[in-house]
Amino acid sequence: SVVIFILLVCSNSLSAQKNTFNSSVYQEKINDANAVYLTKKHFNVHADGIGDDTPAIQAAIDLVLKTSQNGIIFIPEGTYRLGKAIYLWRGIRLIGYGKNRPVFKLGKDTPGFQDGEKKYMLHFAHSPNNGNNVQPDTWSTPDFIDGTWTTFHSGVDNINFEIEEGNPAAIAVRYHVAQVCAIENVDFNIGNGLGGIEEIGNIVENCTFRGGEFGIKTDASPPDWQVMVLDCKFDGQRTASMITQNARMLAIRNHFKNAPIGILVPEVDKLFVKDSWFENISNTAIAIHNFVPPELQVNLENITLSNVPYSIRFNGRTQGWRKGEVKMDYEAPAPIYTINEFSHGLHISVPHGVEGAVEFTTKIDETPIKSLGEFPLKDMPLLPNQNTWVNITDLGVKGDGKTDCTKIFEKAIAKYDAIYIPMGNYVLSNTLTLKENTTLIGFHPLKTRLVVKDNTEGFQNINNGKPLIISPKNGKNGISGIGLNLGYNPGIIGLKWMAGENSYINDGLFTSKHNRSHFGNGQLHTIWVTDGGGGIFKNFWISDRKPKLSFYISNTNTKGKIYEISVEHHKDLEVKLEKVQNWSFYALQLEEDKGSEKTLGIYLDTCKNIIFANTVSHRTTGVWKPFFTGIRMRNSKNITFKGMEIRGGVFPFENALLDEITGTLVPQIIFTKLEVK
Repeated sequence: SVVIFILLVCSNSLSAQKNTFNSSVYQEKINDANAVYLTKKHFNVHADGIGDDTPAIQAAIDLVLKTSQNGIIFIPEGTYRLGKAIYLWRGIRLIGYGKNRPVFKLGKDTPGFQDGEKKYMLHFAHSPNNGNNVQPDTWSTPDFIDGTWTTFHSGVDNINFEIEEGNPAAIAVRYHVAQVCAIENVDFNIGNGLGGIEEIGNIVENCTFRGGEFGIKTDASPPDWQVMVLDCKFDGQRTASMITQNARMLAIRNHFKNAPIGILVPEVDKLFVKDSWFENISNTAIAIHNFVPPELQVNLENITLSNVPYSIRFNGRTQGWRKGEVKMDYEAPAPIYTINEFSHGLHISVPHGVEGAVEFTTKIDETPIKSLGEFPLKDMPLLPNQNTWVNITDLGVKGDGKTDCTKIFEKAIAKYDAIYIPMGNYVLSNTLTLKENTTLIGFHPLKTRLVVKDNTEGFQNINNGKPLIISPKNGKNGISGIGLNLGYNPGIIGLKWMAGENSYINDGLFTSKHNRSHFGNGQLHTIWVTDGGGGIFKNFWISDRKPKLSFYISNTNTKGKIYEISVEHHKDLEVKLEKVQNWSFYALQLEEDKGSEKTLGIYLDTCKNIIFANTVSHRTTGVWKPFFTGIRMRNSKNITFKGMEIRGGVFPFENALLDEITGTLVPQIIFTKLEVK
């Protein structure tokens, strides 16, 4: 019989989420035959807040590592006392469930957490032996195992952390990771402890931080990609809510409250803050202990401040300018006010030829307001109510990587809106056409994959591409926690996405076994958004080298938003926009490696009203030839880049942007703001 899960507290609506925190996201057990469950049946666990559960939790993690290397541990409701640090190895996810969120608790006066550094409750790390295989510029040593630039797919979801009195050196989590990782739906009750999260990578979402010297403190992520803090609350930190250095930080829809400083930058960062509130901050919303280097980029949008004496305060060298000649402190113009836009650093305007086209400057646009109003809503739709999910394996599907599952998936889509897919490899041989509200739900994109075998009939015609999945026009569709292995199929398009603004693709991985002879000729597109398509595209990685053009967006005015995605290692072009309006790219990551010497990062053709925020384009040491430009455009206007870093081991792109129509060239490859008007 079909297993139907019990009600989630979140709304069944796929509209934007209300700003609810701390409630359990998964109120009932999620069934997966390949997962590990931290229960008394399988482990010597107490879950009573008294007995030490560190050995049981570590045993569960080590079991996943031993049996499948990557996977999921589902943790039921309860209070789990920790006596020392837990190591969470690469590709393993901890997911809580129950009427209340599970709690990891550090009890009062726990030995070892009174002084010193690097005192963690939970430590994201690569593997137990990684400290004995030290590579240059990693943080791992034989005495300190840590995450590296290949620590992928790890996560914590729907589990709270609590630090009790007498642990002043305690930090809840060390989160030094790479792509497709997430800490989400977590409440950090830090109290008199030191901090919530230290050294972050990728994305932190929908979390609260109460107390501590800091909520988040971070330097650069292991792969030097951007990091994102999304839809979080900070309250009552004693030093600063967030301390960020070289992290390429994006902070979007966060609420900073009751602290001396909201965001502290000790030296430099490429900082982008949007749709956030600073409330009851005694010193300054943002403190930056520097002023002029190109590595310092500051962009703020729609920032509301209440009872905050300064919005931004700079400090440090001014390179020949007297401090009286430059503005270092930005005082509040009113008790409550909004910074519509603030930008500090190198500004470039295209076309050139007008005075001030390239300048180092600071610009601010602020407006007094009478009241705070309503906090900006989250834009990521909720999952459907858990009582509407159908488990695809209960319909007879085998995720064995061999058996064709197409017919059963087709029947499931025809009958059910919310389809839960446990871990497994599900072979498909034909197109799946989603209905208006179809949502595909998984929890681990490396272990939950839809697979197309090499040379599958129907996916070979490069002149008439065939999608594996089609979403309908204006659909409210969602795909979450699922990976696609599209194999060698020269005519395949992974996703043809025509769903609307309230749709999403989240937590994804698009990869398959690499064969150099298939480089750039083994698939058409990984994702093609077209014909009015839009929505949210968040936290996924396109690393399959077979497509010539991986991420293609065309013929749409529907709003689209990119949050923290990585598109890498393709032959001709990474991202193309053609006849596109009203899209925003937050933390787009582009990378070229050996074989991608002539690969273009971004191409814009007949586009307008496009924003790129904190974009990073990297050419590795495997690229031994120069290339003229990273971005090309034609017939496009109102294109804005807020924060750009183009870099390379030997040959970064020689220029940032070329306008093919006007011939305008932007040679600067690191800048705060570029406007194509």
